[in-house]
Amino acid sequence: MIQRSAVRRPLAGILLLSGLIAATGQPTFAQPPVKDRIIPARTWTLKTRDSLGALDDENAGAQEALDGLRWKPSDFRVSSSPLQREQDEADALIRFPSPVPCGIEQCDSASLHWYAARGDDGEVLEAPAVVIVHESGSRQTIGRLFARAFRDKGVHAFLLSLPNYGPRRSPDSPATPDALLVRMKQGIADARRARDVVAEIPAVDSQHIGLQGISLGGFVATTAGSLDGAYHAVFIMLSGGDLAGIIRDGGDVAAQVRQRLAQAGIDGDAIEKLAWPVEPLRVAHRLNPERTWMYTATRDQIIPRDSAMRLAEAAGLAESHHVMLAADHYTGVIYYPIILNQMIEQLRK
Repeated sequence: MIQRSAVRRPLAGILLLSGLIAATGQPTFAQPPVKDRIIPARTWTLKTRDSLGALDDENAGAQEALDGLRWKPSDFRVSSSPLQREQDEADALIRFPSPVPCGIEQCDSASLHWYAARGDDGEVLEAPAVVIVHESGSRQTIGRLFARAFRDKGVHAFLLSLPNYGPRRSPDSPATPDALLVRMKQGIADARRARDVVAEIPAVDSQHIGLQGISLGGFVATTAGSLDGAYHAVFIMLSGGDLAGIIRDGGDVAAQVRQRLAQAGIDGDAIEKLAWPVEPLRVAHRLNPERTWMYTATRDQIIPRDSAMRLAEAAGLAESHHVMLAADHYTGVIYYPIILNQMIEQLRK
């Protein structure tokens, strides 16, 4: 276990908020294959169903937030196509419909890049898995870094592309003032449904599926992990609470978001109203504090330390579950193995 005082090294260079807007068309579905054919090297489709649990909370504010995030569980189709390593580091691209569609075909086809864990003989392992929600950088550099590292350590990694990233980019995405809210809500739902997709793969130990969110992805992962406790473990990196406050007062990328909102006539209380439906602090108490870990950079210039501390407090995290790193939001990626090893240890428990 890494104690809060034990780490004095920097973590990863990662961005925050911009982007969230759209991607690739809906797949064509065939009859579902037998389960032993669901491997990265083959094209396959299957039908499954949401396992979303009851979203009830005694806190009225939390209940209001949950009511705005819920969707009606339904049957849905999943498809997978192998990828060539010369073109992509992942083994396969898995597509499934977003449970909260926005009406843009490419956005509404959610995607997971599967980095399959293999043994020394090259065969796909039966192993735990992690769904990774990337940072705001368009190349998802840090998300891909962790996906490769998990795979190389014998854990299946599934990199979820948020709306308007990777295969979900679309020139048809509107630059409307509410785009941030719409895409955040869609990304949260996609991150939760991704757990049910991953659990259908026979090579995955369905009792040990974790969720990791990085920076922007940390906001998404916090809320998705708070819905119904479906994930075995939740890892929140370089993120926090008070989304509206970060947009209003943060530097760098947050300032760019603030400028775009101001151009659309959104500032002050209007930012609060826009961010409130997806505010992680409203539901973070629903996370299991024994199965949740946060990683905070002490010199983070985008996510204020107070923002991270508020989220850790709302989630009821003990000090041993909130790792403080002597780094800023961009530096220290060379030390990511420290964090990786702890996450793998917890995924296997």
